[in-house]
Amino acid sequence: FKQKTAYEISLGLVGSEMCIRDRFIDPEFQPSASTLGPCFGANFVGTWNHALSVNPHAVLFAEGGEPDDVRPGVCVNDNWLIAVLAMLSTVGVKNDADAGAQIKKLFINMIDLEGSIVYDSAVGAFGLQLFANGQWEAVVVDDALPMLGDGSGGSGIDALVALDAFGRERNSFQYPDCVDQNLKLNAAASLDAILLETYKERYKDCAGFAIAHVSEMAELWLSLLEKGVAKYYGSYGAIESGFVHQGLELFTGNRAECLHIAQASRGFGKRALWGNLLRSHQSDYILGAGAIPAEHAALSLHLSGLMFGATYTIYDIIDVFPERHKLIKLRNPAGHRDIFRGAWSHSSTLWTKRLRNKLFHGLEPHTFWMSFDEFCSVFRCIFILSLIHISEPTRPRLISYAVFCLK
Repeated sequence: FKQKTAYEISLGLVGSEMCIRDRFIDPEFQPSASTLGPCFGANFVGTWNHALSVNPHAVLFAEGGEPDDVRPGVCVNDNWLIAVLAMLSTVGVKNDADAGAQIKKLFINMIDLEGSIVYDSAVGAFGLQLFANGQWEAVVVDDALPMLGDGSGGSGIDALVALDAFGRERNSFQYPDCVDQNLKLNAAASLDAILLETYKERYKDCAGFAIAHVSEMAELWLSLLEKGVAKYYGSYGAIESGFVHQGLELFTGNRAECLHIAQASRGFGKRALWGNLLRSHQSDYILGAGAIPAEHAALSLHLSGLMFGATYTIYDIIDVFPERHKLIKLRNPAGHRDIFRGAWSHSSTLWTKRLRNKLFHGLEPHTFWMSFDEFCSVFRCIFILSLIHISEPTRPRLISYAVFCLK
């Protein structure tokens, strides 16, 4: 996009009617039913609130952020988008580098009066960039986000319970104009104490928000990027359908590839596929794998801890000598805590003392090892993204800090 465009957008926020009570309200994507669109849980959103009003200590990025901080929203089924952001948030983790470096490139930062880079905004206005139509395009969003119920704890917990019930029944109907009010009112009244405590923990984790978030809304980047994509495509409902490899291109400007395992692993192609994966990993490409859907899975897989249809991040690929084991280390999808229990599970007898000492030392949380043969039967596609020649956004970074901080 043109540098002038982003700069003029920034300057246009100052002294305008869009800054109401010191908070920026995006006139092009205001809190409304049309902004939500036909998303899964639209009928369980009762109000909108500014993120900093709910958690005054929230920041755009926190030090020491981890991929496990990513949480999918309960009202928007954009799992493809969350998978992409979870994959990108792992960049640098393996080499102890800045895990958020790739994500930070998506935000238009500012320079304060002392020359330091500043990402946060005092009025809740944030500039993002997405790679679309062959170029980087600017998107400005506010921090007003949809809340469960009326925004109170009791109403939010009721909405979580009702959403779970709605999810179990959604196969029989889709996106109703109105949901049975009995689901919304006093839904938590029939829960036992243990289950109610679980819902309270879930509500605390999402801070009452209905969309993707970092735990307890401690960081804003995830919710804002999701909102930016929703704005670009028209609504939250519009982003419930998408493809992981296209999302990788949207956030990096680089070409991503989707390989279908069933086709690529036929006959002698399986050996070539393994070699392709090894070379990609050694070149520090970002890799992910899409699990098969539940309807295509064997009965034994339903008890294995696999999250069907989800995207797993590939962390490591090794050829073990002298045993000649081909092993792949994967990380669970965002929000999934159950570890896959396959032939090479943590408790498997296949692990020798030497292999366990070598491959379990420093094993990251929510990661596990799997053989290449098992991988080809459990996953249906592989996503490959190279960051070597990544397209760098060309945007104005020297925006005066005062632009977003006027009271």
